[in-house]
Amino acid sequence: MAAQWLFPLLDIKVAFAWGAVFGESVDNLPFIGKHPTKDRIYYLLGYGGNGTVYSMLGSVILKDLILGRSNKDAEIVKLDR
Repeated sequence: MAAQWLFPLLDIKVAFAWGAVFGESVDNLPFIGKHPTKDRIYYLLGYGGNGTVYSMLGSVILKDLILGRSNKDAEIVKLDR
């Protein structure tokens, strides 16, 4: 809609569209961890405005979980908190 409004003389056809939903957890932390019942499924969800920080933190936590190592931060962001 915005492009057609800005350029009314152009015949604009949308080939692809993208949308996103922004949400946050109650405690404003991401959800990071292993799926409770499915092997080899891991989640790193809820970046919000801190996406770069949570992505880096999450990659370290997931690496440790995948390798079977303990990670003190994993408890803070676990899926079922």
